[in-house]
Amino acid sequence: MRLQYLKMHASNPLLPAYVLVLLLALALSGQAYAAVNVNTANEKQLTALPNIGKVKAKAIIEYREKHGPFTSMKQLGKVKGVGKKTLEKLKGKVTFGKTADAPATDTDKLNLNTASVKDLQKLPGIGKAKAKAIIKAREEQGGFASLNDLTKVKGINAGTLQRLRPLVTLSE
Repeated sequence: MRLQYLKMHASNPLLPAYVLVLLLALALSGQAYAAVNVNTANEKQLTALPNIGKVKAKAIIEYREKHGPFTSMKQLGKVKGVGKKTLEKLKGKVTFGKTADAPATDTDKLNLNTASVKDLQKLPGIGKAKAKAIIKAREEQGGFASLNDLTKVKGINAGTLQRLRPLVTLSE
């Protein structure tokens, strides 16, 4: 009986295509996707994540621009609209690296010993007044010898320095 069934259906020209589509669907259903780096993702990439719409994506980008790169899920949870439920759904789907595929090199970082006011203002939490204060301190000291010297600048505390560390350097 089984042999008869196989002979009857083996002659169907659509059977190989049907089997191929079925196998392809099964293979794709378990496909793993690369995690999204929240420190480099744009709005479109962020909205592809579960529970992240345009409003939350914009809030993530604004928080990142203001406070610097994310380092943990806990910090991501500080973004307005990103609560425990969203964080739970994002586990395993986000990363916190500087770039998606490589750590930052010194050439990717802003050199504090040569940066202009305009360049410094691109850093998170650094406005015109702080940028000018950084340059004044740099000139008074003859350049920064250590990133820790930044904490001597009015308005830059240990927290600000921590946010800036991945983004700045003292050498070319």
